[in-house]
Amino acid sequence: MRKPPKQKNKKQLQTSNLLDTKRNRFIVMAIALLATFISFFPSLNNAIDIWDDQFYVITNDLIKDLSWDGIKNIFAFTPVVGNYHPLTVLSYTFEYALFEFNPVAYHLDNLILHLFNTLLVFIFIYKLSSRLWVAFIASILFGIHPLHVESVTWVSERKDVLYAFFFILGLISWMNFKKDGNRKYYFFAMGLFVLSCLSKGMAVTFSIVIILIDYLLAKKVTYKILIDKIPFLVISVFFGLIAIKVQGDSAAIGFTENDVYTASDKFFFANYSLFFYIKKMLLPFELSGLYPYPIKSGGPLPFIFYFSFPANLILVFLIFYSLKRTKKVMFGSLFFIVSIFPVLQILSVGSAIAADRYFYIASIGLFYLAGLGFDNIYNSK
Repeated sequence: MRKPPKQKNKKQLQTSNLLDTKRNRFIVMAIALLATFISFFPSLNNAIDIWDDQFYVITNDLIKDLSWDGIKNIFAFTPVVGNYHPLTVLSYTFEYALFEFNPVAYHLDNLILHLFNTLLVFIFIYKLSSRLWVAFIASILFGIHPLHVESVTWVSERKDVLYAFFFILGLISWMNFKKDGNRKYYFFAMGLFVLSCLSKGMAVTFSIVIILIDYLLAKKVTYKILIDKIPFLVISVFFGLIAIKVQGDSAAIGFTENDVYTASDKFFFANYSLFFYIKKMLLPFELSGLYPYPIKSGGPLPFIFYFSFPANLILVFLIFYSLKRTKKVMFGSLFFIVSIFPVLQILSVGSAIAADRYFYIASIGLFYLAGLGFDNIYNSK
């Protein structure tokens, strides 16, 4: 009784594959890029005066010196707004040298980087899935999703679009290495990883993401899957320690005096953050530039913080249940969780419990799952 459905699904799969040509890949990539450009084109009218822009650009003397000594000062563990991301600061330096404070140049570069990232997401997901619609849905969602507005249209968030550029390009290079074993791609991936870390500290998750890629693609998972990741893990630890030290010295970590929140509060904060990003991805309404911590005056936290824990438990159960059929759901979910983990406020960083910009790279995992869902629905017709 099961043979006819199998034959039908195989035929549908073959029909779907007929659509996967170079021409069609080019068309859907062009559609994703055009939609992204149209969505973010108005950002070119923005100014350079939003919150941290003053410290990153306007009053930042580091960007006004493009000499060799000036570049050395940028890389000499000089924090800017409590962070060490010298490559991002260097990008402002080039812009200042050419355009000074012309806001169009800064916003245009952010938009160009986001367009490149959208293209790279398509390439990465296509290499991962070999499915045209999976790659298209993932890339167009990445390109136009409202949660990415902060990362693209805020000059201070150049670090997001820049670190993502090197991050995704590094993942593509890693997959090329896994495909043909050419060591040059291994070292390309490592170099791109370092550049990503120099753009934003959140890039340290790269070493775990490539483990997840191997987990997804491997027929059998063994301890050997970790061997060629050791240099990447060392790099992650190195830049992670730098980030902790710089933020600690700048008082970005543990911002609350006397720390009024208990360990259990922080546990629920982490659960809430996971729930928050999933909810905002599905229902991107009431977005804000700041999502503050709840005010605690001796009583319990708001109900939503306690509700998030069982909601996440249900999602975890469903993810593990999916392993009976596929590893893809586990991969996409872990891609999201691993990428967002450094900012789940287990350690209090800054004054926001969550931020739209933190979703930028992590969103790829969930958009991959959305693409899989669409592809399955399309092929079930």
